[in-house]
Amino acid sequence: MKTENLHDGHRERLRRRFLAADETYTLDSNFGEHELLELLLFYSQQRVNTNETAHRLLKRFGNIRGVLEAPAAALQQVHGVGPSTALLIRLVCALMRVHIQSDIPARSGYRLTGLAELVPVIRRMYFAETAVEHVFLMLFNAEGYHTKTVRISDGTQTGVVLDIPRCVRMAVLYEASIAVLVHNHPTIPHPSEEDRVLTEKLKTAFSCVDMELREHLVLSENSCYAILEDRFL
Repeated sequence: MKTENLHDGHRERLRRRFLAADETYTLDSNFGEHELLELLLFYSQQRVNTNETAHRLLKRFGNIRGVLEAPAAALQQVHGVGPSTALLIRLVCALMRVHIQSDIPARSGYRLTGLAELVPVIRRMYFAETAVEHVFLMLFNAEGYHTKTVRISDGTQTGVVLDIPRCVRMAVLYEASIAVLVHNHPTIPHPSEEDRVLTEKLKTAFSCVDMELREHLVLSENSCYAILEDRFL
């Protein structure tokens, strides 16, 4: 009972610290990554020292971003992390993505005018926090208005599968006329030879259904490469 009371007191103090820092916009200076993660784990682990679990997660995945992006199965390989904790972490990651993507402009308010203008929008909405490769397909109507963005696939830190039939099905389903494929490279700033080959295959597949692949953009931390234009933007 004494140990539980000590844990309860620590948890309550940490909660109060968080609320105070959140109110005064001082989280960055008052909370470390391990403390934020420790606090989150309170809600899936009762009567457990979540500080130790938080440190183990950060050691295994490198940082908060790595923890949030880790698959549930990988999370559960860390001592002290069960299905409920893995679900909670994955849920936070999903909510974060929805929050970021909730700023997608309305169909009537966002028009594809140039690729350079599109890059910061893509980076903010889809790749703000990610340690692995993802593929998204942005769809536009004949007038160039954005109508839909579809998540095509998720990969690892060094690769991802481009599902060309799925890309075509999604474009047809949402009656798109123009598509921009985007994916990120967490480790290297330029496209691979396989990226180039797959881009040409996707371009051909779209042309068979009277759609245009406007570009395939490869985003890294500080750059963006347009494969069809063969240049950095």
